[in-house]
Parts: sequence; structure tokens; C-alpha cells
Amino acid sequence: MQEPGESVPGISTVRAFSQGWEQRSADVLRRGGIVIYPTETVYGLGCDPFNPKAVRRLKRMKGDKKPVRPFLILVPDALFAESMAAEVSDTARRLMQECWPGPLTLIFKASSKAPEPVMASNRAIAMRVSSDPVCRSLTSAFGPLVSTSANLSGKEPAFRAVDAACCFAEKADLVIDDGDRGSEPPSTLVDVTSARPRILRQGAVKCAFLLDLIRVEKGVDHA
Repeated sequence: MQEPGESVPGISTVRAFSQGWEQRSADVLRRGGIVIYPTETVYGLGCDPFNPKAVRRLKRMKGDKKPVRPFLILVPDALFAESMAAEVSDTARRLMQECWPGPLTLIFKASSKAPEPVMASNRAIAMRVSSDPVCRSLTSAFGPLVSTSANLSGKEPAFRAVDAACCFAEKADLVIDDGDRGSEPPSTLVDVTSARPRILRQGAVKCAFLLDLIRVEKGVDHA
């Protein structure tokens, strides 16, 4: 098992919860930088979702050739998510209350305040509140954060900071190291843009649990 703090040449590393780590990370993000950070499941790549140049750079780093590539954003809390959504149904609010913080991603119709660079072509935006302590601290210190796995497009995700750093050495600007992550499933993805929610991807929050909460239509798995 990797010990936190193992560094890779060509990229700066800070240990999560060391003195000043939040401010240092937030400063990098404010300058348009790319940060590698841990989530509940794997290590992720993040940047400021309101910065088009940073989002384009992140997309190039991953080797994603799709002309339109929406990204999930982590937000500090449900109130922030509501400000980014054009409308929030009672059902969506119930899902947020029961499942956030946690591995449930909700897709909303975007409001005029939402970041254009991470929207889908139909102006939908995917958001969640993470339960990971590092993510919670980072979004509290900085604000909304792009969240995509720290690996090249189509490759295996990184469960250790050093593996993510090796993949993006001299490309990312900072690694936040909090030791190994497990092999938990990804977040469950639910579309709440219409009156009747649809489960698009089964993940850590089980469908049976969601069905106990609300009536949902099981859709196509886009994992």
C-alpha cells in the first residue's frame, strides 16, 4: 500500500490535511490549473468548471476526442446545486436530501448561472455532493470542481495518487495525496430533467433503494 506523500518528478504533491493544503490547492485552481485529488472511489482530475481554457486543457490531457464532452461537477452543498439548476422538482430534492453527500449524480437542466464549459449539448448539467472528506474540504474552500477520473480516456482508473501522477506528470499542476482508494463502484447516475426521473447508470447507490424512495423509470446504462 502506498504511503501518502510519495512524490513523482515533474509534478508538485501536497498531503491532504497538511498545513495550508486547502489554500494551496484552491490557489492552483483559481489560476486555471489542473489538480489530481482523491474521491470516494478513485483519484480524479479537477479544474474550475467556469474556466473554458482549463476545461479544454483537462479534456486534452485525458485524450478525449469527443466534440462535446460534458463533465460532472462536485458542488459544496444542495443549495449550490439548486442555484445551478433551471428547475428542481420535489423528487430531485428528496433524492438530494436522502443521498447527498454520497455517490449519487443528478442531471439537471442548467440555469443561466451554470458553467457553460461542462454542459451537455442539450444544456444539461451533472452534479453531486461528495462524501469524501478531501472533496468536501476542497469544494468548501474553492467552490464547484470538475470531477473526472485521473486516467487517459478508455484506460483503467487510478486508485493511488502516485499512479495518477505518473500518468499526468508535467501535465497536471498539483497532486493531493490521501493514500490509496478502494475499488468501489462509480456513482449512480439519475436524470431529473423531466417529471419522471430515469436511472442512466447503476452504481454505488442501488436501484432498489432509489425505487423505495421514488418512482423512477429505468433507462439505458451509459456507464
